[in-house]
Amino acid sequence: MDFLNKVRNCENVFGTMVSNSHTAEVMGVKQIGVDFVFIDNEHIALDRSQTSNMVNLYSTMGIMPIVRIANIDESLVSITSDMGNTSVLVPYVEEVDDVIRLGATFKYRPIKGEKLKKIITGEYKLNELERHYIANLNENRGFFINIESQKGIDNLPKMLETGYVDGVLIGPNDLSINLGIPAMYDEPLFESKVLEILSICKNYKVSCGAHFFWSLDAVIKYKQEGMNLLLFGGDINLFLDTLRVSKEKLFNA
Repeated sequence: MDFLNKVRNCENVFGTMVSNSHTAEVMGVKQIGVDFVFIDNEHIALDRSQTSNMVNLYSTMGIMPIVRIANIDESLVSITSDMGNTSVLVPYVEEVDDVIRLGATFKYRPIKGEKLKKIITGEYKLNELERHYIANLNENRGFFINIESQKGIDNLPKMLETGYVDGVLIGPNDLSINLGIPAMYDEPLFESKVLEILSICKNYKVSCGAHFFWSLDAVIKYKQEGMNLLLFGGDINLFLDTLRVSKEKLFNA
């Protein structure tokens, strides 16, 4: 897939959130030219089998699945990585150590335990066979983090300095709540924090995006500021929005 190449070069990529793997939907997003799909294991009740089926169906169609794991947990990174050709998104990241632990778990999969710790600290260097194997196994997978708090913003430069992060996704709802302005996305404080995150990512040449699922105008607004992970909508809310508009047109005709 060239998705990761685009992400690492900070080129525009477009995606949407999905909660199922119906063949018709997969074919539809493929025809539209969607680069990636966002699969949420944090807030949506998808079990391991459902997520695995979605990962394999979308990736087979050349669409990169990005799975948000439920919490900051190395085992969830490993479990998700084993589902197939998928990228991982870690929610509500605030600590540099968490980026290092989970980023190394992802990038050096399937190495674990004491050996992984020694790789992280620099006590152990991969030999040529290991480097080749790990590179081939993980070359098409991206490691993404959610920034959703002031502490996350404060530590973001050091997180990006680790070299593990391929992209940053802002969580607008959690960020607004953390800032004390719940769901007030037009507030200057909220907008300034989004721009601050975007500026940090630009400085480190790391892709940045946000899931403004309710407003295409918001996606366009921040795209014009340089945001390139363009994530909009989801299968459920887009279906409901279309149905709502259709009903209004029918009853007013």
